[in-house]
Amino acid sequence: SYGCNDSYFTISISGEDENFTKIMNLVIRQLLMPYFEQKQLDAVKGSEFFSRYSRQKRTAVQKSALLQYALYGKKSAYLDEVPFIDIWNMDGVKVQQLVASARTYALDIFYCGTLPEEKMVADLPLTEGMRPSKSPFIQDRQTYDKPTVLFLPNSNVQQADLYFYINGRPYDISSDVASDAFNQYMSGGFTGVIMNEIRVKRSMAYSAYGVDATPSLPGKDCYFYGYVGTQSDKVVDAINVYMDILADMPKDSTNLASLKAALKQAAQTAKPSMRGKASTYEYWQRLGYTDDPSKVNAEAIDAITFNDIEKFYEDNIKGKPVTIILMGDPKKIDLKAIQTKCGCKVTKLTPAKLFNSTQELLDAVM
Repeated sequence: SYGCNDSYFTISISGEDENFTKIMNLVIRQLLMPYFEQKQLDAVKGSEFFSRYSRQKRTAVQKSALLQYALYGKKSAYLDEVPFIDIWNMDGVKVQQLVASARTYALDIFYCGTLPEEKMVADLPLTEGMRPSKSPFIQDRQTYDKPTVLFLPNSNVQQADLYFYINGRPYDISSDVASDAFNQYMSGGFTGVIMNEIRVKRSMAYSAYGVDATPSLPGKDCYFYGYVGTQSDKVVDAINVYMDILADMPKDSTNLASLKAALKQAAQTAKPSMRGKASTYEYWQRLGYTDDPSKVNAEAIDAITFNDIEKFYEDNIKGKPVTIILMGDPKKIDLKAIQTKCGCKVTKLTPAKLFNSTQELLDAVM
């Protein structure tokens, strides 16, 4: 199979080692002379047209676009996208040129099988003078230096979606254990602070969590990402409780032993499968690890104290400006109460702000 995303063009193969040479010959031929079928390309164009044309009316897509806009602004995946006219004008020659261009970049190859290294390498599609890759690509996020509330009114939804976002520090693996401990304390199931305060004690949400999210490249910024799914008429109460948690994290060290046990179990279950070891090892190396993180961090997990969790909270959450991203029924949400709690004006958005105009689609096909 073949696939592509913002970072990689991928080829995935599963087969018998006795057919390895034949398989590689087929792959090389497909890369050099990609098979092209006009009916298939026309189907792709039609599918993309109807997806873009209808997405502004689809609740799930609106929610995704709202979050993308809040995190990336004009670089949202729904705004910074390939113009539809370019897709509409795509033909076999351009498809082949794109595949040819992909072949010129450096590649990673992950193999799991029984062949000796020399035999396997001899049959691989390797070429000289490949261009260096900048992958993986990680889009820089918006930064907010003051409290912000972004609201997308939607009268058709019963459940409101609430997101909480805080800018974070540049990522380094030295903070991994403290970050994991903080996440377990805040969102470790029903005993986690957020779920316990919002759902268990007050029954005001279907789901609730908050985590310190880390990127897949050192130096890129981490961020706090929280969510609450609740009824629109409970939004204000949910915001009040969540913001109080962020402003002054409840402190309870009684479950520290079970928290450590959960971290150890998570480290063990994170081990890759046999066929995933090579790619996982490359990922660990990219982060800065020289060995299995579960081994590297084992002593740090044993030594973690509640003071470490408190310090992580103090350094990365407490007092930082919070951005609230909200979609819900405007008739049931008291925006003035939200403004009072957050100390800022609520910015109302419309679907037109989150998506490119559908007129571009119509102009392309006319």
